[in-house]
Amino acid sequence: MRRWGLGAASAGAFLLAVVAGVAAIGYARQAGVAAERERQSRQLASFMLGELADGLRPIGKLDLLGRIGEQGLRLLGPTEGGETEASPAAGANGADTLGRAKALVVIGEVNSSRGKGRTDIAVDALNAALRLLAPLEPLERVPGVSAADYYRTFGAASFWLGQIAFDAGDFDAAARAMDRYRLASERWRQQAPEDTAAQVELGYALNSLGSIAFRRGAWQDAERWFQASLALKLEALARMPADADTRDGVATSRTWLGLVAHVRGRPIEALSALDAARAERLAQAAAHPDEQLRLRDLGTLELRRAEALRAAGRFGEAAATMAEGVARLRQAERHDPENRYWRADRLHAEGSLLLARLDAGQSVDVALAALRHQLAGEPATAGSDPARDFLRREAGMRVALAEVETAARAGDWAAVRARLAATEEAMATLLRLRPRHWQNHELQARRALLGLRADAAGGAPDRAQCARQRDQIQPAVDAGQAGLVLEAWLALRACATPGTPDDGWTQRLTAHGYVPAHAALLVDFPTTSAKGRRPS
Repeated sequence: MRRWGLGAASAGAFLLAVVAGVAAIGYARQAGVAAERERQSRQLASFMLGELADGLRPIGKLDLLGRIGEQGLRLLGPTEGGETEASPAAGANGADTLGRAKALVVIGEVNSSRGKGRTDIAVDALNAALRLLAPLEPLERVPGVSAADYYRTFGAASFWLGQIAFDAGDFDAAARAMDRYRLASERWRQQAPEDTAAQVELGYALNSLGSIAFRRGAWQDAERWFQASLALKLEALARMPADADTRDGVATSRTWLGLVAHVRGRPIEALSALDAARAERLAQAAAHPDEQLRLRDLGTLELRRAEALRAAGRFGEAAATMAEGVARLRQAERHDPENRYWRADRLHAEGSLLLARLDAGQSVDVALAALRHQLAGEPATAGSDPARDFLRREAGMRVALAEVETAARAGDWAAVRARLAATEEAMATLLRLRPRHWQNHELQARRALLGLRADAAGGAPDRAQCARQRDQIQPAVDAGQAGLVLEAWLALRACATPGTPDDGWTQRLTAHGYVPAHAALLVDFPTTSAKGRRPS
């Protein structure tokens, strides 16, 4: 994607021109103006939508295009009966058809789950774009259409369909769409082997497949996709070291590799990858200060670094880094206040910050009350926007666990038990919605450790409950998740079956730099029998 700044006055003028161009199409149809006039109007609207989107995207103002979504879809989509190989779109008007497809992809992006949340409009627009593009192949017989423009547009439509499915938790549909993205990128690279942009695009496609594997809990598969993606991008970067998009792509792959390392209990490795990504993000943000997407990417990266710092036992640094990440997300959100996904993501990050500050021994009373109030005003959107609704639910769980932790710090173990019991249904819902989500499992682990701390304080562990919770966490451990999840599993095992041989599990927990937050719980509970001896 190209990036440049666009002033507010220019954006407003462009937007008026776009709306006027789209409206002109409607007037042309109503008045029965000749097909050539309609074609020219479509061409004008397509051009302006594409050009304006390229200017608005980097500065976080794509929401300005939301008002032309449905009307643009009706007027730019395929004509009734479709557009086939025999139609003009596949011949002399191929460039016009490609322009319409590009505009439809913009409409899809603006209304996607990462934009205005009108995924019904987005999916219709993106599928319409693919229907327009399909008859253009083979490209050799279509004048005015380059492989780069065609496959980039085809890949973008497939990517956004995959992203929407991904956010809705439909990973099979997401994988199919992202595989179309991969195939389009590979065809582009085959037809233009010297085009470095094709290689970078393929790297992005592989990264997308890696993110799906990650969400499925297939950590090794995800790591392989991310490594393959990074290799392609680094090779491309060696050929064009000043290219901003390629540098962004390298930072993205390194961020994902850092996240995989964190989930697998390797915080030192995670920080190495994330710090390298951060250096690149900072340099690019300084070079392009008006591009709000870069600011948001940097904020998200700081959240990942904070999680790795916490896993390494550096609690104070983790809290400070998490606060910096949240501040960047707030700043980006101010530039695009209509982006509901960004708001939900920021609220989610605020919940993570509460827990990070509590881990560092800091007071959170004021921030806890403020976030609880904000979440109370967020509507449930499970049906219309499942991705945003999940973030709301998970943020609510973080607030609830922060309240439990606050009670634990005060030594009010009765309140701890009561508040933990009140979270049981919400935790079960999160796990049902996303059974392999790594953050779900970390919340599940944190909740279990709070319960164990309450039991240890009271001297009477519920071994049957420990066994149930151990078995609930077992699938995540079997899949290779370590760190906090493995710590909780080991503590629950020590509670459920005292005296169980370690078999190297503790060494596995700490081998790559993970520091247990509650190491005392990894051994048998120090409860005593009525005679003052450890129970048999």
